[in-house]
Parts: sequence; structure tokens; C-alpha cells
Amino acid sequence: MKKNILHILILTLLIAVSCTGIYYYYKYKVRTNTNDFVLALADKTVILQNTKAPRIVFVGGSNLVFGVDSKRVADSTGLPVVNMSMLGGYGLTFMLNGVRPGIRKGDILILSFEYFLGEGEMDLLAHTVDMVPAAYSYLNSWERRAYPLAEAKLRLKQFVEALQRVAQFNTGWVEEIYRRDGFNSYGDVISHLEKPTPKVLGRRFKIEATDYSYYIGLINEFAAYARSRGATLYYLYPDYPRSEFKKYFPEITSYDQQMRQSLNIPILNKVDTFIYDDEYFFDTVYHLNKQGREMRTNQLISILLEYIRNRNV
Repeated sequence: MKKNILHILILTLLIAVSCTGIYYYYKYKVRTNTNDFVLALADKTVILQNTKAPRIVFVGGSNLVFGVDSKRVADSTGLPVVNMSMLGGYGLTFMLNGVRPGIRKGDILILSFEYFLGEGEMDLLAHTVDMVPAAYSYLNSWERRAYPLAEAKLRLKQFVEALQRVAQFNTGWVEEIYRRDGFNSYGDVISHLEKPTPKVLGRRFKIEATDYSYYIGLINEFAAYARSRGATLYYLYPDYPRSEFKKYFPEITSYDQQMRQSLNIPILNKVDTFIYDDEYFFDTVYHLNKQGREMRTNQLISILLEYIRNRNV
């Protein structure tokens, strides 16, 4: 009986040691120093630090990172451009806090968020903090309380992935589009520009008419801070497919009314300014393909030039 118990304990110990070894091998030898998409967040922070003011700084979600040609904006305005945008799933607080330390006198901040102002997706935030530890400081109080559970889920997921890698001897998991080297030196994603547009347009999230006053207040607080640092701020409504715009027109109209009533930042466009046929989008309802990106950039440059000229008068 004692021998059986001893054998079970030894076997359990061996399994635990093996599993731990597999996990840390995956974590430090494979996963670390990868081409992970979210590592671009750290790269963008360095670009912002190293780019002299005054600058145009784009702040928002993936509608900006997939839908703007920052080089053309820089060439047209004569100002350096840094696209600090990443993913709408980060949530409003994270996106604003990620830019806050780098704001300088003379900066022009262009804010553009997708039609779901709110908290971040904890699975995405946990993964990002795991890859870019400094990003923990961007979390709000609710996200920090939820973080331990999200981190535990992440560790379990990493362990399962580690077992799969060992079993399948598979290292070709780097995404073709969503990768760190898919960004250019301005912070735009360019890895999708020469790729064929997928047949299915994804992430058609339902938009609901709700009270956005709390989140508009967060933007106003950020704007007050940015102005105290000598920056100027403008807001842009995002690009959106015509099919979805028609479907959620009442909800978007309600959102627009709240923004125009309460937002303490000039809004440069209308909700239908960047509405395009579905064929001009890439893989999601906020990601433009090459043609859509060019169309939006043309319109954006015209809008910005008008306001920059007025600002300098």
C-alpha cells in the first residue's frame, strides 16, 4: 500500500515537473521575443518618445491603425505623425492612458473610437500586459480588479498551447496579418494592403442605444489634461460599412447626439463621412482594405488641412 502511494506521488511529481518544464519552455524559448501583434504597443511608445513635437498623434482603435496612411498625412500637413492606435478591445481608458505620458506642447491629438465606448476585453488586456508589462499602468480600477482571474485564464491557455506545440511540433503560428512587423514606422498596419480581401466581413457587433455620459466624461477629463500640456484635440467618427450603418442608424444617431451635446472636443466630421460600401473593408467592419484606406486618407487630409490652417491663423 505504501509502495503504491509512493509510486503515485513520484508519478505526480514527474508529471508536474514535466508540465512546468513544457510551460516555461514555451514561455521563454518560444513565446517570448515573438512577432506578436500587441508588441507593437511598445514600439509605438518608443516612436512617440523619439518624435519631436509638434506632432499629429492618432489615438483610438483599429479603425485608425488599419484605415489611415500616416505618411501621406505627414507629407500633406508638414507635421510628423505617430499612429498610437491599436485595438478597440483595449477599452477607452487603456487607449487614453497609453498616450497620456507622451503628450507634449504643440501636439494635435486626433481621437477616433469605434462605436462601443466602454471597458476593455480582459482576455486581450491580460495577454497584452503579459507581453508588455508596462501596459498594466494603463488599466482602470475595474480592470485591475478583474486582472488576476484573467491572468489565471491566460496561464491555463498558455499551458494548453505549450502541450499542443510539443505534441504537434508546430512553430508556424505567427499570424499573416496580425504581427509586430506588420506595422510601418508611423504605426500603421500595412501587412494587409496587398492581400486579397476575405469574403466574410467579421466582427459585426450589435450597437445598442445607451447612456455614454460616463465614457464621454472620461474623454473630457483626458482632453483637459492634454490641454494642460499644451496639446490641441479633435474628434473623428470612425469608418463603417454602409450595410451596418443603415442597420444601426437610430443607435448611431443617438450616440452622435450625446457626443455633440457633451463632448468638449471639436468633432471634425459627421457620422456618415467615412461610410463606405462593404467592398472597401478588409476583414472586419472597422478595417479598411487598400482602396478604402486610400479613400479615407484623402478625405481625412482635406479635413485636417482646413482645421490646421484655421489653428495657425
